[in-house]
Amino acid sequence: MDLQARSRGTRALTVIELMVSVTLMSFIILALYQMFARTQDQMRRAITQVDTLEAGRAVMKQIQRDLSLAAYPEDESTNIVFYLSEDWSTNLGVYGMTMVSPQNAAISNRNQFDRMFTTTFNHAFAQTNWGGVGYHIGSQHDPWVQPTNGFGTLYRYNFNTNFFLPAIGNTFRFSSSTNFMSRLIDNVVHFRVRAYPNGNFPGYFDSVGARMYSYTNQALPRMVEIEMGYLDQESAEQALAFENAQTARNYLSQRPERVTFFRFLVPIQLGSQ
Repeated sequence: MDLQARSRGTRALTVIELMVSVTLMSFIILALYQMFARTQDQMRRAITQVDTLEAGRAVMKQIQRDLSLAAYPEDESTNIVFYLSEDWSTNLGVYGMTMVSPQNAAISNRNQFDRMFTTTFNHAFAQTNWGGVGYHIGSQHDPWVQPTNGFGTLYRYNFNTNFFLPAIGNTFRFSSSTNFMSRLIDNVVHFRVRAYPNGNFPGYFDSVGARMYSYTNQALPRMVEIEMGYLDQESAEQALAFENAQTARNYLSQRPERVTFFRFLVPIQLGSQ
Protein backbone atom coordinates (compact mmCIF):
# COMPACT_ATOMS: atom_id res chain seq x y z
CA MET A 1 0.00 0.00 0.00
CA ASP A 2 2.78 2.42 0.87
CA LEU A 3 4.74 1.49 -2.30
CA GLN A 4 1.74 2.15 -4.51
CA ALA A 5 1.15 5.54 -2.90
CA ARG A 6 4.80 6.49 -3.28
CA SER A 7 4.69 5.38 -6.93
CA ARG A 8 1.60 7.50 -7.62
CA GLY A 9 3.28 10.52 -6.00
CA THR A 10 6.49 10.30 -8.12
CA ARG A 11 6.38 12.38 -11.33
CA ALA A 12 8.66 11.22 -14.24
CA LEU A 13 10.22 13.48 -16.92
CA THR A 14 8.29 13.76 -20.14
CA VAL A 15 9.81 13.46 -23.62
CA ILE A 16 9.22 17.18 -24.21
CA GLU A 17 11.07 18.10 -21.04
CA LEU A 18 14.00 15.92 -22.06
CA MET A 19 14.09 17.54 -25.51
CA VAL A 20 14.05 21.01 -23.95
CA SER A 21 16.88 20.06 -21.57
CA VAL A 22 19.00 18.60 -24.38
CA THR A 23 18.37 21.67 -26.56
CA LEU A 24 19.39 24.06 -23.80
CA MET A 25 22.50 22.01 -23.08
CA SER A 26 23.37 22.05 -26.80
CA PHE A 27 23.06 25.84 -26.93
CA ILE A 28 25.31 26.17 -23.88
CA ILE A 29 27.94 23.82 -25.37
CA LEU A 30 27.78 25.64 -28.72
CA ALA A 31 28.21 29.03 -27.04
CA LEU A 32 31.15 27.75 -25.01
CA TYR A 33 32.72 26.25 -28.15
CA GLN A 34 32.34 29.51 -30.08
CA MET A 35 33.89 31.44 -27.20
CA PHE A 36 36.78 28.94 -27.07
CA ALA A 37 37.26 29.10 -30.86
CA ARG A 38 37.24 32.92 -30.79
CA THR A 39 39.79 32.94 -27.98
CA GLN A 40 42.00 30.49 -29.88
CA ASP A 41 41.73 32.61 -33.04
CA GLN A 42 42.68 35.76 -31.15
CA MET A 43 45.62 33.93 -29.59
CA ARG A 44 46.82 32.75 -33.01
CA ARG A 45 46.51 36.27 -34.39
CA ALA A 46 48.46 37.65 -31.43
CA ILE A 47 51.22 35.07 -31.93
CA THR A 48 51.35 35.85 -35.66
CA GLN A 49 51.55 39.57 -34.93
CA VAL A 50 54.39 39.01 -32.46
CA ASP A 51 56.26 36.89 -35.01
CA THR A 52 55.70 39.57 -37.66
CA LEU A 53 57.04 42.31 -35.39
CA GLU A 54 60.02 40.17 -34.39
CA ALA A 55 60.93 39.65 -38.06
CA GLY A 56 60.96 43.41 -38.60
CA ARG A 57 63.03 44.02 -35.47
CA ALA A 58 65.55 41.40 -36.58
CA VAL A 59 65.99 43.17 -39.94
CA MET A 60 66.28 46.53 -38.18
CA LYS A 61 69.04 45.21 -35.92
CA GLN A 62 70.88 43.69 -38.88
CA ILE A 63 70.88 47.00 -40.78
CA GLN A 64 72.01 48.84 -37.65
CA ARG A 65 74.91 46.42 -37.19
CA ASP A 66 75.96 46.77 -40.83
CA LEU A 67 75.87 50.57 -40.79
CA SER A 68 77.88 50.61 -37.57
CA LEU A 69 80.75 49.13 -39.63
CA ALA A 70 80.59 51.75 -42.42
CA ALA A 71 84.10 53.02 -43.24
CA TYR A 72 86.36 54.36 -45.96
CA PRO A 73 90.12 53.90 -46.52
CA GLU A 74 92.44 56.76 -45.71
CA ASP A 75 93.92 56.89 -49.19
CA GLU A 76 90.67 56.50 -51.15
CA SER A 77 89.86 59.45 -53.38
CA THR A 78 87.92 58.37 -56.45
CA ASN A 79 85.44 55.59 -55.77
CA ILE A 80 82.02 55.33 -54.20
CA VAL A 81 82.04 54.23 -50.57
CA PHE A 82 78.33 54.78 -49.84
CA TYR A 83 75.32 55.15 -52.09
CA LEU A 84 71.57 54.84 -52.17
CA SER A 85 69.48 54.74 -55.30
CA GLU A 86 65.89 54.67 -56.44
CA ASP A 87 66.45 52.16 -59.22
CA TRP A 88 63.00 50.59 -59.06
CA SER A 89 61.27 53.41 -57.22
CA THR A 90 57.47 53.56 -57.13
CA ASN A 91 56.67 52.40 -60.65
CA LEU A 92 56.40 48.78 -59.48
CA GLY A 93 54.87 49.53 -56.11
CA VAL A 94 51.32 49.64 -54.78
CA TYR A 95 49.65 52.78 -56.05
CA GLY A 96 47.55 54.53 -53.45
CA MET A 97 48.96 52.68 -50.47
CA THR A 98 49.90 55.13 -47.74
CA MET A 99 51.83 53.85 -44.76
CA VAL A 100 51.60 55.78 -41.51
CA SER A 101 54.30 55.43 -38.89
CA PRO A 102 52.92 54.06 -35.59
CA GLN A 103 55.39 56.29 -33.76
CA ASN A 104 54.28 59.46 -35.55
CA ALA A 105 50.95 59.66 -37.35
CA ALA A 106 52.14 62.71 -39.28
CA ILE A 107 54.69 60.58 -41.16
CA SER A 108 53.23 58.85 -44.20
CA ASN A 109 54.77 57.83 -47.50
CA ARG A 110 53.92 56.31 -50.81
CA ASN A 111 55.75 53.04 -51.05
CA GLN A 112 58.98 52.70 -53.02
CA PHE A 113 61.92 50.35 -53.39
CA ASP A 114 65.35 51.86 -52.73
CA ARG A 115 68.78 50.27 -52.72
CA MET A 116 71.63 50.96 -50.30
CA PHE A 117 75.32 50.06 -50.19
CA THR A 118 78.26 50.89 -47.95
CA THR A 119 81.83 49.72 -47.62
CA THR A 120 82.62 48.29 -44.22
CA PHE A 121 85.56 47.54 -41.99
CA ASN A 122 85.28 44.99 -39.19
CA HIS A 123 88.14 44.65 -36.72
CA ALA A 124 86.86 41.24 -35.64
CA PHE A 125 87.35 39.67 -39.08
CA ALA A 126 91.02 38.81 -39.23
CA GLN A 127 92.40 38.82 -42.78
CA THR A 128 89.01 39.84 -44.24
CA ASN A 129 88.38 43.13 -42.49
CA TRP A 130 87.23 45.03 -45.56
CA GLY A 131 83.85 44.36 -47.06
CA GLY A 132 80.72 45.69 -48.63
CA VAL A 133 77.09 45.43 -47.54
CA GLY A 134 74.09 46.17 -49.70
CA TYR A 135 70.31 45.97 -49.40
CA HIS A 136 68.07 45.36 -52.36
CA ILE A 137 64.44 44.46 -53.16
CA GLY A 138 63.92 41.60 -55.60
CA SER A 139 61.25 39.06 -56.41
CA GLN A 140 60.59 36.22 -54.02
CA HIS A 141 62.46 33.76 -56.25
CA ASP A 142 65.33 35.85 -57.64
CA PRO A 143 67.00 38.91 -56.09
CA TRP A 144 67.74 40.37 -59.53
CA VAL A 145 64.24 40.08 -60.95
CA GLN A 146 62.05 43.13 -60.45
CA PRO A 147 58.95 42.54 -58.31
CA THR A 148 55.87 43.51 -60.31
CA ASN A 149 52.90 42.69 -58.09
CA GLY A 150 53.64 45.39 -55.52
CA PHE A 151 55.79 43.52 -53.02
CA GLY A 152 59.05 41.61 -52.98
CA THR A 153 61.81 40.25 -50.79
CA LEU A 154 64.50 42.27 -49.05
CA TYR A 155 67.91 40.75 -49.81
CA ARG A 156 71.25 41.43 -48.15
CA TYR A 157 74.51 41.46 -50.09
CA ASN A 158 77.66 40.79 -48.07
CA PHE A 159 81.21 40.43 -49.36
CA ASN A 160 84.47 40.43 -47.42
CA THR A 161 88.08 40.63 -48.55
CA ASN A 162 91.54 41.22 -47.07
CA PHE A 163 92.01 44.57 -48.78
CA PHE A 164 89.86 47.45 -50.00
CA LEU A 165 88.44 46.94 -53.50
CA PRO A 166 87.69 50.24 -55.24
CA ALA A 167 84.99 48.65 -57.38
CA ILE A 168 83.24 46.74 -54.61
CA GLY A 169 80.22 49.04 -54.82
CA ASN A 170 79.85 48.43 -58.54
CA THR A 171 80.10 44.69 -57.89
CA PHE A 172 76.87 44.89 -55.94
CA ARG A 173 75.26 47.44 -58.19
CA PHE A 174 75.73 45.72 -61.52
CA SER A 175 76.16 42.06 -60.60
CA SER A 176 73.39 39.53 -61.08
CA SER A 177 75.11 36.83 -59.05
CA THR A 178 73.35 35.28 -56.06
CA ASN A 179 76.59 34.05 -54.48
CA PHE A 180 76.68 36.79 -51.86
CA MET A 181 72.95 37.43 -51.51
CA SER A 182 70.77 36.20 -48.63
CA ARG A 183 67.06 36.58 -47.96
CA LEU A 184 66.06 38.74 -45.02
CA ILE A 185 62.29 39.21 -45.11
CA ASP A 186 59.47 38.55 -47.59
CA ASN A 187 56.36 40.53 -48.54
CA VAL A 188 58.09 43.93 -48.42
CA VAL A 189 56.03 46.74 -49.97
CA HIS A 190 58.23 49.65 -48.93
CA PHE A 191 61.96 50.16 -48.42
CA ARG A 192 63.02 53.79 -48.33
CA VAL A 193 66.49 55.11 -47.46
CA ARG A 194 67.58 58.67 -46.75
CA ALA A 195 71.10 59.80 -45.84
CA TYR A 196 71.82 63.00 -43.92
CA PRO A 197 75.31 64.55 -44.03
CA ASN A 198 76.67 67.73 -42.53
CA GLY A 199 75.09 70.47 -44.53
CA ASN A 200 73.17 69.80 -47.71
CA PHE A 201 71.89 66.51 -49.03
CA PRO A 202 74.53 64.94 -51.30
CA GLY A 203 74.27 65.45 -55.02
CA TYR A 204 72.93 62.76 -57.28
CA PHE A 205 73.47 61.57 -60.78
CA ASP A 206 71.18 59.66 -63.12
CA SER A 207 72.22 56.20 -64.19
CA VAL A 208 70.02 54.35 -66.65
CA GLY A 209 67.08 56.45 -65.59
CA ALA A 210 67.66 55.92 -61.87
CA ARG A 211 68.42 58.62 -59.33
CA MET A 212 71.46 57.75 -57.25
CA TYR A 213 72.92 59.58 -54.25
CA SER A 214 76.55 58.81 -53.59
CA TYR A 215 79.43 59.56 -51.24
CA THR A 216 82.96 59.36 -52.55
CA ASN A 217 86.43 60.20 -51.30
CA GLN A 218 86.65 60.39 -47.52
CA ALA A 219 83.00 60.98 -46.74
CA LEU A 220 80.09 59.17 -45.18
CA PRO A 221 76.64 60.37 -44.13
CA ARG A 222 76.17 61.34 -40.50
CA MET A 223 72.77 59.71 -40.24
CA VAL A 224 70.80 57.16 -42.27
CA GLU A 225 67.03 56.90 -42.06
CA ILE A 226 65.38 53.61 -42.95
CA GLU A 227 61.68 53.00 -43.56
CA MET A 228 60.36 49.51 -44.14
CA GLY A 229 56.83 48.21 -44.58
CA TYR A 230 55.81 44.61 -45.13
CA LEU A 231 52.59 42.64 -45.46
CA ASP A 232 51.23 39.84 -43.34
CA GLN A 233 51.48 36.41 -44.95
CA GLU A 234 47.73 36.02 -45.48
CA SER A 235 47.43 39.21 -47.54
CA ALA A 236 50.54 38.30 -49.55
CA GLU A 237 49.14 34.88 -50.40
CA GLN A 238 45.85 36.40 -51.49
CA ALA A 239 47.69 38.88 -53.72
CA LEU A 240 49.79 36.11 -55.24
CA ALA A 241 46.59 34.34 -56.27
CA PHE A 242 45.95 37.08 -58.85
CA GLU A 243 47.52 36.26 -62.20
CA ASN A 244 47.61 39.92 -63.23
CA ALA A 245 50.26 42.03 -61.44
CA GLN A 246 48.22 45.24 -61.70
CA THR A 247 45.21 43.51 -60.15
CA ALA A 248 47.40 42.38 -57.26
CA ARG A 249 48.66 45.94 -56.72
CA ASN A 250 45.11 47.30 -56.81
CA TYR A 251 44.06 44.68 -54.27
CA LEU A 252 46.88 45.60 -51.90
CA SER A 253 46.28 49.32 -52.27
CA GLN A 254 42.97 48.83 -50.44
CA ARG A 255 44.66 47.19 -47.44
CA PRO A 256 47.21 49.57 -45.94
CA GLU A 257 46.18 48.43 -42.45
CA ARG A 258 47.74 45.02 -43.18
CA VAL A 259 51.21 46.58 -43.45
CA THR A 260 53.65 46.54 -40.53
CA PHE A 261 55.73 49.72 -40.67
CA PHE A 262 59.18 50.41 -39.21
CA ARG A 263 61.08 53.68 -39.26
CA PHE A 264 64.42 54.17 -37.55
CA LEU A 265 67.52 56.35 -37.61
CA VAL A 266 71.07 54.99 -37.54
CA PRO A 267 74.00 57.27 -36.64
CA ILE A 268 77.21 56.70 -38.60
CA GLN A 269 80.57 56.91 -36.88
CA LEU A 270 82.70 59.02 -39.18
CA GLY A 271 86.22 57.78 -39.59
CA SER A 272 88.69 56.08 -41.84
CA GLN A 273 90.51 52.77 -41.59
